Amino acid sequence: MSGGLSPLNYRVREFRVLLQATRLRRNPMEKSIYTKDYAIFLQCLRQARKRAGLTQQHIAERLETTQSVISKCERGERRIDVVELREFCKAIGISLREFIESLESAIESISQSECD
Repeated sequence: MSGGLSPLNYRVREFRVLLQATRLRRNPMEKSIYTKDYAIFLQCLRQARKRAGLTQQHIAERLETTQSVISKCERGERRIDVVELREFCKAIGISLREFIESLESAIESISQSECD
């Protein structure tokens, strides 16, 4: 972290940069991979893995797939369904519920910061 930002403020800034870089629109009918919430989902997925001290290769081995597949999932090039997300969470060592709670918290934090 730089500039003495708190972890939450750093995360908010990180998400804003990500959103600006990908030029996400707010069209409610657009595909979910192009929404702000999906960008937050991907960030939470990467953060959960990193917090667990795991590499993409570690996750790939646990899920019996390749590191390339994990990378594509984390970048949004390959969509993850709820069953795959549950397996991903198990490989990280967290419950699906914990991940969803973290995701909801991140989405709410970003939404509130946009209102400020």
